[in-house]
Amino acid sequence: MGGLNYSWPDSLWWSTHLDFQQSPPQINLVETKHRVNSQAGTISDFYGNLLFYSNGCFIRNKDYTLMVNSDTLVPVYSYFNNCSTSSLAPRDGMIIFKDNYRISKYWCINQGVDLIKYPGGGFNLFIKLYYAIVDMNENGGLGSVISKGNFVEPDSLYAGIHAIPHQNGKDWWVMLGDEYTNTFYPMLIDSMGPRVTDTIFLAGAPPKNAGAGGQVVFSPIGDRFLQFTPDQGTYWMDFDRSTGAVSNLQHYQWETTDLFGGASISPSGQYAYFNDYTSVWQMDLWDADPPSTFTLIGEWDGYVDENNSPVGFSKQRLGPDCRIYIGPSDFTRYIHIIEYPNRPYPDCSFQQRYIHTPTYITEGMPNFPLFRVGSQWPVCDSTLAIPTAVHEPDHHSSDLTLWPNPCTTALTVDLGHLPGPDVWMQVYDLQGRMLEKHPASGVQEVLFTAHWSPGMYVVRLIDEQGRSKVGKVVKD
Repeated sequence: MGGLNYSWPDSLWWSTHLDFQQSPPQINLVETKHRVNSQAGTISDFYGNLLFYSNGCFIRNKDYTLMVNSDTLVPVYSYFNNCSTSSLAPRDGMIIFKDNYRISKYWCINQGVDLIKYPGGGFNLFIKLYYAIVDMNENGGLGSVISKGNFVEPDSLYAGIHAIPHQNGKDWWVMLGDEYTNTFYPMLIDSMGPRVTDTIFLAGAPPKNAGAGGQVVFSPIGDRFLQFTPDQGTYWMDFDRSTGAVSNLQHYQWETTDLFGGASISPSGQYAYFNDYTSVWQMDLWDADPPSTFTLIGEWDGYVDENNSPVGFSKQRLGPDCRIYIGPSDFTRYIHIIEYPNRPYPDCSFQQRYIHTPTYITEGMPNFPLFRVGSQWPVCDSTLAIPTAVHEPDHHSSDLTLWPNPCTTALTVDLGHLPGPDVWMQVYDLQGRMLEKHPASGVQEVLFTAHWSPGMYVVRLIDEQGRSKVGKVVKD
């Protein structure tokens, strides 16, 4: 995951690799040749050896070279507007799995944005679904794309896809959501290829906005499907892996103004986790009234990295070690974790910036199907040790003393004799936007806050060496 085509230290076409074949898992630096962020599809063989990977734009082999015929996986608009400098939007819109009917064949399912022009003038952008087929027997075992650009109806989708095995152990299910309405489409991939088998409408819930910042997931035990939409809350439903039938559709909405976030379900299937840019919540899906268990388990602590990027929260992934990993919302080098997701809060142990990665990453971690559902293998292995790149106690940041808190017209900040001749005071909102920046000196500084809107803010002091102090304040 990660990698940039910018001249930042140790990030030019390099990515972070988490190797769970060792215990504790190892974190390595890999030259992947292209950015792996918003869309990240990866596939290995039975023994965990890399076969190929993709960012939704094109595919690279296990030796990191471009796979034959792997360009233009998506419409021309997406390819030329997203793929030249970055990985593809929409977020979480790619997934790869084996074709169980044809030896050496693999399905690459991904979303792309297409531009539709109307005869009378004007245009619109739609998220559409496409698939390609890879044959790993081609090109001396490095693989070749033998079919691509195949469009699957419908043509106005919500961003993000996830996959789960059929009850028969050979076919696959992918659940799709409509971009604007509460409509869901189970898609079956069998020996005949992908096709939508049903159209399901959730009555009584507010319609979704045309956002692309949530996440869709099946439960690790295969009994539920969940879609999180930051501006409209969460939708969840029971799912039948034999028929694709959906039942017991439910919706819960809460207050958040963010457009981006993530979601996951614990290995047991009991707890759902959600996050927007600054907050993480837990909900008990086994309770008779799940929304009554909705609990805030963590908030962004105001940490801003060495490049002035707020280290917020983005997509979630259940790891092979039964921990939930939460990626950062900006280009930073940190991953957050929920260490014991099968436990209720506070025993679930949410920890910010637990892993310090060697490269800058954002949003995208590899989007894997739930390969082991219905197999002889456990969904995950909780006996695996914690990753080795544990973030040590932060020597860059410490609590900042400021008063009064809450404030109204003015705020006094204690500089605490922060070393360095050049010290700056920065003010951020909870969306990570820098609102003010002032030089600071002496022992105390006064910020005038009468013009601030009511709410919570983060105040940060930083010197020329990157050492900082951070504090939160509420403006009445």
